[in-house]
Amino acid sequence: PISQVLGAILKDEKAFAVWRNPMESAISIIAQRDIKPFIKPDISQWNGFAFFPFDETQEGYGIAPESYYRLEPGAKIQQTGVELFDLQDTETPEKVNIKHSDFSAYFPADDNISAGSEKDFCDQVSKAIAEIDAGRLQKVVLSRCKSLPIDDPIALVSLLLQLAEKYPNAFVSLVGIPGRGLWMGASPETLLQVRDQRFFHTVSLAGTQPIVGNASIKDIAWKHKEIEEQALVSRYIINCFKKIRLREYEENGPRTIRAGEMMHLKTDFMVDMQAVNFPELGSVMLALLHPTSAVAGMPRTEALAYIDANENYARDFYAGYLGPVNLENQTHLFVNLRCMQLLHSKALLYAGAGITADSDPEKEWQETEIKCNTMMSVIEMLGT
Repeated sequence: PISQVLGAILKDEKAFAVWRNPMESAISIIAQRDIKPFIKPDISQWNGFAFFPFDETQEGYGIAPESYYRLEPGAKIQQTGVELFDLQDTETPEKVNIKHSDFSAYFPADDNISAGSEKDFCDQVSKAIAEIDAGRLQKVVLSRCKSLPIDDPIALVSLLLQLAEKYPNAFVSLVGIPGRGLWMGASPETLLQVRDQRFFHTVSLAGTQPIVGNASIKDIAWKHKEIEEQALVSRYIINCFKKIRLREYEENGPRTIRAGEMMHLKTDFMVDMQAVNFPELGSVMLALLHPTSAVAGMPRTEALAYIDANENYARDFYAGYLGPVNLENQTHLFVNLRCMQLLHSKALLYAGAGITADSDPEKEWQETEIKCNTMMSVIEMLGT
């Protein structure tokens, strides 16, 4: 059924998104013809699927539910009252035949993005550390792009389902905008969530270390560098609350969580919007939060300027945000991390690392390699 729906979308060259929420089994699909870009959405005023870039001054997309499907394995689905498919025993790889190369109309005209070398990235990290030591920055998040050649067309639905199976705690997505890109990812990080038009939720997720062997969460010890990095993100969120004079919030954490092959520190922040009489809190906090210090740095303005001047490529939708808006009575936006952009003969994988005074350039490079492996390992699995 996913392939059948995608085939119909492809025929009409519609903008679309396919996604699986963390810890759920249902697959959702939304599509819209003749989509128009815009800047800074007010998420209280529309419903659909948001797909916006890292640079908040650049245009993104809100995919309206002209077509909207929710596919639950083993159940029949409905769309505008018409029964479409029975999903029982249909999600097997041999029955999936939609290839990424079929979406050539979705690829951007210019794909000459610089991948950069290990030396280049380590030199950037060393330069950033010098800026931090000089007191001009507290933290900056540097990212890189890794190019992975694609010899044979990728079976998109098989890849999506493999990602969903391997990363049950992640927001797994495939988004296509004609002429702007075909993106896939498994993001571990909530930007913000609004449930039942009442409960607001956001998280501070920072501090990273790889999982070694069979280590469990209780075995993880954190160094000062990671603890301070996570604290900076939490303080940023609290400062956003202070800007809007919001004092009634619940804070839980930090605690250690697993995301793929990495461990992170996470703190949850929750607000009862009805209790504080702030129904527009989701839209207000989106404008304040994005891009967060977890993908930019601190102070925010200086970190963004440093990234713009020193990274050798445009992040585009990497480290932007995406997710359903006012669908199924909730909004859940995720930071677009652990993601890749699919092109004719290559995939561009994106990853970043938070640089502080205690950073080691080689270790930061290795962190980005492990993060890129989220997507790369699943692609390689399909080829075996």
